[in-house]
Formats: sequence, C-alpha cells, structure tokens
Amino acid sequence: MVRFASLRRLALSISIALGLLAALMTPDVIGAEGPLNQASESADPGLSLLFGSESPELYQVFGEAWSIIQKYYLVPSAAEPRHLLLAAVTGLTQHADDPDATLAALKGGLDRSRVDLRLLTYDAIRGMVQSLRDPNTLFLTPDERRVAITGFEGRLEGIGACVDAGSGAAIVRGVVEDSPAATAGLRAGDFILTIDDQPLEGHSAQDVILGLRGPSGTIVRLTTSHPNRAGPTDLTIARAAIRIISARGRMAEAGIGLLRLSAFTEGTDEETGAVLDDLSRQGAGALVLDLRGNLGGLLEPAVAVASRFIASSPIVWQENNRGQRYGYERTSNEPLLNWPMVVLIDRNSASASEVLALVLRDAGRAQLVGSPTYGKGTIQYLFELSDGSGLHLTSARWVSPAGSRLEPSGLTPDVPVGPLANEGDDPASKQALSLLRPITPGAASGPLSPALLPPDECTPRSANAA
Repeated sequence: MVRFASLRRLALSISIALGLLAALMTPDVIGAEGPLNQASESADPGLSLLFGSESPELYQVFGEAWSIIQKYYLVPSAAEPRHLLLAAVTGLTQHADDPDATLAALKGGLDRSRVDLRLLTYDAIRGMVQSLRDPNTLFLTPDERRVAITGFEGRLEGIGACVDAGSGAAIVRGVVEDSPAATAGLRAGDFILTIDDQPLEGHSAQDVILGLRGPSGTIVRLTTSHPNRAGPTDLTIARAAIRIISARGRMAEAGIGLLRLSAFTEGTDEETGAVLDDLSRQGAGALVLDLRGNLGGLLEPAVAVASRFIASSPIVWQENNRGQRYGYERTSNEPLLNWPMVVLIDRNSASASEVLALVLRDAGRAQLVGSPTYGKGTIQYLFELSDGSGLHLTSARWVSPAGSRLEPSGLTPDVPVGPLANEGDDPASKQALSLLRPITPGAASGPLSPALLPPDECTPRSANAA
C-alpha cells in the first residue's frame, strides 16, 4: 500500500511537472522579475496550473513568494524560474496523502472537504525554499513570523522563559529575572509536562512557544517536574509584557569597564549608551566588549553601537545579488568614545555581532580575543506575504569599508584563546584585561580577574523565548 501510494505521488509529480514545463515553454509567460504582489492567470499559466481559479488569495501568496525569491535571492542562478516551480511541485507532492484530490485541486477542481489548499500552498513555498539549500533562508507561517518579529523588538508577551521542546515535554533553558515565570517558581532545568492541561506529546517547539505566549494578564496553567524534585508541580502564571535587556555592564576592575551585548534589538543602542555612561561615571578608561554567544539580530543597532567608537562613514556596506552596494552611515550624535578596546568572540558570535567585531578591527579600534566566530556573512530580510506569512530570505552580504568580507570560516581572533577551562574561570577575559592594563591609566595590578559576566541563557533573539 505504501509502495502504491509512493508511485501515485511520483506520477502526480511528473504530471504536474510536464504541465508546468509546457506552460513555461510559451514565450513571455514569466517576466524577468515575476509577478510581485500580483497574480494573473492569463499571464502565467504555470502558476495557475498549480492553484486553479478557486483560491486567488493563495495563488497570490505563492506568486509573491516565487517572485521575491527570484528577484532578491543572493545567488540568482539558484532562483531560476523553472527551477523554482519544479521545486514547488516537489514540495507540495511530498505531503500529498491523497494524490487524486491534490491533482484535482491543482487543476482547479477543488474539493475542500479533501484538501487543505493553504497547507499545500505552504508546502509548495517550502519546496522552493528548500531547493536553495540555504540554512538561513526560511518560510514562516503567520504565527512563526509574529514570533520572529517580537524577538527582534526585544519584547514579548508571555511568561518570561526560554524553553526547548523534547520528547513529550519541554525543558526550561533559562528564566528572565523578575518575570512571571520566575515569580511563580519556574527554574532552569524544569520540565514542562502540560500547558493548560494539554500534554505536550507530539507538539513541536513552535506549538510550545505559542502556548506559553499570550496577551498580558491572561492565565496559563503548567504542570512541571524537576530531576531533583519529587512528583509534578502545578503552576498558575499570569502572562505579562516581558522586556529583556540586551546590554549589561559593570566595572571589570579599576579603569576597565565591561559591556556585554547578548543580542541586537530595537533597544540595544539606547541600553548601550546607558551602560557606557555609567561606566564613565565610575572611572572607566578602557572597555572589554563581550560578544560571545551573541547570535545577532537587527543590523541597525549594531551600526549605531559601532558609531559610538568609529569616526569614519560608512560603517559597513551591504552588497546585493547585482553587485550593488549600499552603505550604512555613521548614526550616533554622541561624542566619540576613544577608549582602548578588546572584543571577546566565540563560535556563537554570529551575524550582526560578527559585523560589529569586523568593523571595529578594520577601523583599528579593537583587537579580537577568543575563538573563531560562526561565519554568517549574509543578510536576511524578513518579507511579509499578503496572508501574514513571511520569507526570511538571504538577500545580500556584508563588506567592511576596508573591503573585508565575512567568510563561512568566521572571523579569526587576533589573540586565540580556548573555551572556558572550568566553571568560574575565563581565560579569554583574563587575556583581554592583560592587553588593556598596560594602556589604561589607573588600571589595576596583581592577579587577573576570573569570569566577567555569565552568558545570558534567555535573550530576546532566542527563538525559544516565551
């Protein structure tokens, strides 16, 4: 039976593919840029074959995605029209449990009792995205897109915890200080067994996150367990607006301040300014900038932070798929901070944090200490489709004013230092202090300090924040 269904699915794919190829052989069927934000059956029989005439709104969503990928994807050769449409066929037939009903739907004879055309549309878009073989390019459902946006804003409405889905449970990775989750007694290492009395068996991580998030003031009931606690615990938590701070700092020692950035959100530059002002009042004359574990986020806040230390402009260039460059100009009106700097990096420093480290080094403003970074030198834009879904699409790459690019191998530190040897020790931060002490007036002497600040376990950039 399984073999028969697989053959039917293969026959369906071939049937649709042949129809698409025939349509695409017609002159002037598809323009150079595609039907962005519009869909015309008469102008594009290839797309109309996919969706027919009974669901123009989904036909438009697919057409928008197809056109955006073709127009904006960084590698044009991977987004050739015929390639994308055949990849769409592969995507939607992979999940066709009823090939006859699917074929009827695609040809226009839609039986809504047998086929969910919205899911088929999303499968077709996922097929195109997967064909690009780019782990940073994603299709997002409307719910997933809303989760992504709140992460970039550095705020969310929920309980204030980061969780990962497991087998039949979700494990709490971190809890935001003074959040509803912390007040209710939820702790890192707890397992969430049920949400509002619903077991989590078979639910995805996205389902768990959406179940924990919700409007401020609403109630969510959890059943939890912990390896060191006997029996389950029931918690009732009132959701609230959670503001997660992305910039923290303190004096590492006399004359040397520490600024740790855990993500780049809409509030990062303002938070950074407040930390730097406080460090200045405490007598700082040098800075350790800790970007370890910073997975990135929005570029504009990273440019704004760089503008506090770099006088020249632009801060960084972005280069699109046509080789055109756009410069991100210096944005800060604050007095330039000329403190000597060391930047701490590691394998989990990615994207915007790598850009900040790169431009600071290229401008001669900082040395990099630690281990090689992640190596994400591309830019992803979040495009909204007309039904609220979205494409997180690789559309450009970074280039520093000095011409340096972020390669997949990542940034190589000027002073390589291994990871933490044991809890409470931090060789990279000790190396940073040893570099800054000789050039910092009033700096401390004697033994070097241990770990400066522990890494954040729950940040607004975390996809698992709820």
